[in-house]
Amino acid sequence: MAGIFVFFLPAIASTIVNLIPYTMEQKLGLQPRDQLIGLAGHLNKNDKSLVCTSPTAQAILDKRARELATLMDSPFPITVTVLRVPITNVLALLGDQVIILSGLLDQAKSGDEVIGVLAHEIAHVVRRDPMQVSIKQTGATLLVSLLIGDIFGGAALSGIASSVIESGYSLDAEAASDFLGVTALNQLGLTACPLADFMGRISQADPISDIIPDFLNTHLAGNDRRDAIIALSQENGRAMSGYEWKALKSMCEK
Repeated sequence: MAGIFVFFLPAIASTIVNLIPYTMEQKLGLQPRDQLIGLAGHLNKNDKSLVCTSPTAQAILDKRARELATLMDSPFPITVTVLRVPITNVLALLGDQVIILSGLLDQAKSGDEVIGVLAHEIAHVVRRDPMQVSIKQTGATLLVSLLIGDIFGGAALSGIASSVIESGYSLDAEAASDFLGVTALNQLGLTACPLADFMGRISQADPISDIIPDFLNTHLAGNDRRDAIIALSQENGRAMSGYEWKALKSMCEK
């Protein structure tokens, strides 16, 4: 029985994911999102709101997220939340949740880099990679809770947020998300080269990466992968105007 839970369930995670209704995954994603926001609250050292709420900047992100999700045939209406946390990371959670940490906006040199990263994360959501990671990490507990209908039970959710945060995706999952994300960018007429530039530039020297790993720790990067993204990119369009990038860049400064 232990062998089934430890080895067999992770091995068939992709099959199990296909049996979980999209609506159930969306419900499962809400509490890990709240858990992550609670954790991020401990890293927010000022009196400003943890969630960055600039209407102009949020509208920019929502517009691109809708376009990308539609082109990727997403089963979810993607929800993008920006948190005021000085760590360079973006996380795809279960269901429709994508969390951007403000450190990514600080490190990005253009809106094209941010939207490139967003496209990659939405691809993970569409592929349901976070759900697979959760099943592999919390396997039996999650499955039993699903079977008995304990959707919001502590047993099912106790390890989901940490498993998604701490576990990087496989190289195959990263390559597939790169392909799906870059293809969507191409269909929008947008360049994906800034995504490759971002991956090649960001340092891994994050002083609190043991709490929440930085972007490159959870998204394995290398010259071959960056070259592949550049090769896939077929368009030269920009994701946003200079005015829009200024609004997005300063989203968490107020």
